[in-house]
Amino acid sequence: MKQYYTVKELALADWFPVKSMITINKLIELGQLTALNVGYGANMKRYKVPRKAVAHYLTLRLSGKLKKDLKIDKESIIDFLAKHDES
Repeated sequence: MKQYYTVKELALADWFPVKSMITINKLIELGQLTALNVGYGANMKRYKVPRKAVAHYLTLRLSGKLKKDLKIDKESIIDFLAKHDES
């Protein structure tokens, strides 16, 4: 399993509830999703999101402690979290 995900990989992943790269970037900027800026310039923002941060975000989403306006597929999130716990 991957240690880091790009914003695009998360947006395309079937188990991740947010499907917009812009929204994922906003979650990062708001501090709801932790990420590393791997951009090369001061104005360039490219993020890598650690697997643990993804698992933490999904756990908060399942528990209802975060914004509920996005639809979530609980089964695919639970599968991801189970795989995360195994490794």
